[in-house]
Amino acid sequence: MGINLENITVKGKGFVGGLIGHASGTGMTVNEVVAKGVKITGVDEYIGGLIGYYGKVTNVIIKSGTITGNRYMSPIIGYSGAVSNVIVENATVSGTYASPISSSYNSSTSYNSNKVTVNETAQTNGFDSDYIDDLDYYTDKVETSLNGDKNNTGYYFDYVYSKDGIYLVNKYDKPESDDDTPSSQKNCKVTYGAEVKGCYRYTSGTHDGYKYRSPSSGELDDGNGGACTGTGLSAAFRKKVYYSCN
Repeated sequence: MGINLENITVKGKGFVGGLIGHASGTGMTVNEVVAKGVKITGVDEYIGGLIGYYGKVTNVIIKSGTITGNRYMSPIIGYSGAVSNVIVENATVSGTYASPISSSYNSSTSYNSNKVTVNETAQTNGFDSDYIDDLDYYTDKVETSLNGDKNNTGYYFDYVYSKDGIYLVNKYDKPESDDDTPSSQKNCKVTYGAEVKGCYRYTSGTHDGYKYRSPSSGELDDGNGGACTGTGLSAAFRKKVYYSCN
């Protein structure tokens, strides 16, 4: 499909979804979508962030949303269907038989962060929210600019500097460079998250929302440098970059 879906509000009785209410089986596929700020509300059952009932969903990121209903609701498909290669970053789900991802999904290829809440309960078994918008972490979970357009649709997920996050992009468009950041705008304040040591693709510069630096002498005495051997990555430090512009 190739859609960045933002700030969508849908209300209904039952079979309510951000894109489709009632899909006609798993032959109806929703592929390559980013959904942000979706608000889906139903008074009955089968309420989903993307599809209310049935269908197939793959290669999707839910950045934020609120899904509310009576029975069977989730950020992806409210009830039934097939779900794989999806990431739910942040969502609030309320109702009976609510799910943090979907009512039925491939647990080996579907992920939610610990910022997702179901009936006011944080899903602490989800991945650490510090990994939200981490392109390295998302690669191989969904299609990104780092692992390529495997299904040959012309789209993949990439870090978009002007939006400060991972979104769907057309692979044939000119990508934003590391310098295309909100810091080039007026009245911007730049702050940084905590510095983390690990094995990364970069050892310097700002890439995909993180600032990297090489280890100084003596900083890898704990053996971390050796842990990167054979991974194709290098030992380095990085910290998340945050922009606040007005």
